[in-house]
Parts: sequence; structure tokens; C-alpha cells
Amino acid sequence: MKIVLVTNIVPPYRQAAYGMLACLARARDPYGEFHVICTHHHEPQRSWPILTGEFTQTILPGAKIPLGENRTIAINFGLERALDHAWPDILILAGFGAAQWQAHLHARKHNIPTIVQFDGWAGSDAAYQNPLRNYIRHRMIAYARNCIAAGENGYDWFIHFGKAGTDTLIAPIPPSFTSPDHQPDFDDRPIDLLWCGRPTLSKGFDTFLEIASQLHRNGTAKNIRVVGANHHDGIADRLSSMGLSAVTKLVENVTPLNLPALYQQAKLCLLPSLNDAYGVTVIEAIACGSVALASNRVGCARDVLGSTEILPCKILPAWIDVATRLLRDQATWQKTQTAQHSRITRNNPAHHAETLWQACLMATRRTEAA
Repeated sequence: MKIVLVTNIVPPYRQAAYGMLACLARARDPYGEFHVICTHHHEPQRSWPILTGEFTQTILPGAKIPLGENRTIAINFGLERALDHAWPDILILAGFGAAQWQAHLHARKHNIPTIVQFDGWAGSDAAYQNPLRNYIRHRMIAYARNCIAAGENGYDWFIHFGKAGTDTLIAPIPPSFTSPDHQPDFDDRPIDLLWCGRPTLSKGFDTFLEIASQLHRNGTAKNIRVVGANHHDGIADRLSSMGLSAVTKLVENVTPLNLPALYQQAKLCLLPSLNDAYGVTVIEAIACGSVALASNRVGCARDVLGSTEILPCKILPAWIDVATRLLRDQATWQKTQTAQHSRITRNNPAHHAETLWQACLMATRRTEAA
């Protein structure tokens, strides 16, 4: 089976899964392969390298139009040529960009079954609604043999768009690294609060600083770490004005391999995001034994957090109360850590690859039966 996936980039949290999927394709068929076609060389505001592995990869040339933060529109060239060269048995369309729409039209023209994969959900998608996007999505989803969501919210989103539940699978996103075996205890985690990611308004960084400031003033947060911040973008001045300079260390972007050492030092990792399709930070923090708190606008929150750990975006007293209780009560922290860790057992590359593979098999069987 020749499987081709069209996406923007290969992120670190999917590299291992894609390699495993390539091995599954080759194991079934000596001519089997898994090939990724990317529309971008990199993602804005990320320091990720171009990643490959057991799978092969084509990066399309083209122009990029920035839309702010880490969003761009890619105008690519050569997709038809790449698809004609690969001649896939199955096309996986990850997202709904211009290249994915072009690949969808190619698939219809050549009667190639498609699978639509989308990590978002209704809450994360609300800011980007327009009639054209809705038309494209309805058409791509209707033609797709199967759909793959990242979590329960995404599953519901596909159902809303008219896909049958039996045709929609869930492939939770793995961490960007191999989960460490060792989980330090509460007393061995010197960092009280951790921020990890882009320090932007949509990610809730302003809210994080307000939470950190109040927790510091009430004597709860004495060691704060901000990972992913540029020392020259004014954050140091903001920390100073909020009285956080002495207790906060800024760390610029680090590679995925260096993330576990940071997560393992933290008691709490906060993601008060205003708009987050999935929230890989939550999964990575839990994988390293940190306790995660996330807003109700984070896609994975419903799947892996308890109800008391999912908080309204900007209702600061709720965040202060829960964070204070966890930082002052080691038994509650330990109980929460154990519960969260038990909910991410499917967030691993092997499960992700197997789900993609099962979707391909389902699509193939439906095509043969038609």
C-alpha cells in the first residue's frame, strides 16, 4: 500500500509515528511506502528542524503569506507533479489548506480514497469561520472514506460536519520526545510554575503572568520558569513591573530532546489558552510527571484532565484557588499527578501510527467493496 500524507510540516510529536506507519506499510507490501508532502520548510515561531526518518518526504516550493503568530497561507507549486510521481493508493489530508484542497480534487479525479485528519475542534475553529472554509471542509469530509481526530472534541466536530461515528477514529497526539521513565517526587521539583510555549495573547501568556504574580504575592509560587521566551521581546520588563524578576528565569526555545529535563523540574504547568486546537504542552507536562492545568479552550483538556483541572480562560480566582491547593498540599498534588498520568496511555507514537494504519485499511476495504 502506498500512502501519501499532505501536511504543512512534520512536527516532532509526529516524527516517530510517521516512521512506524512507514514500517507498517512496508511490512504488508514489499512495494508499500509512506510518503509525506509538506507545504512548509518550518513553522513560524518554532525552532524545529526538518524532520524525516523511515518515511520519505517532499517539501514543495512556494510563497508564504504571514497571518500573524504561527499562521501562514502557503501558495505552493508542484503538488500535482509530486502526486503523479507517488501515485498513492491512499491520500491522507492533514488539515484544510490550499494544498490539501488541491490534493482532494486530484483524488476525486483519479478515484483515490482519502482520509481527513484534523487536530482542531469547534472551539479552536470558531475564529476562522467563513463560507469558503466551510464549503471546502464539507466537501473534503463528505468525500473522505474516514476521518481522524486528535480527541473527543475533534470527534464531535467531525460528527457535526456529517461524518458517521464509525468512520471517525481518534489518534491522540504523542509528546515531542520519548517519555522519561523517572518521575521526580514533589519535593524534588524546584520549579513551582512552568510556562512552556509561545508567549502570545492567544496562548494565554498574559493570564499566566497574572496568575504567577498573585501566587507569588500570596507566598505560594517562589520559583517560576518561562520556556520559549525571547530575552529581547520585552518580557523581562513585564516581569519587573509585576514584581516577578527575582523569582522567574527566562529560557529561550529549546529542542524537544531538552524539554523533559525542564518539565521534570516543575510541579505545575499552566496553559490558560484562549484558543488551542489540541495543547501538546499539556500532554508533554503530564508525561514528565508535572501536574497540568488548562483552560476550557484547550482541545485535549476534556480527554486527559479532571473537571477541577479545566478552568475558565480569564477567571483568575479559579486558577489561583486550584494552583494554591496543589502547591500547598502534596497529597492532593500526588493524587492529581497519578490520575492525569493514567489518562495519557494512548498518547504515544505506536498508538498514533496504528490508528492511521487502521484508517488506511478501512478506506481500502471500503474502496474494494464499492
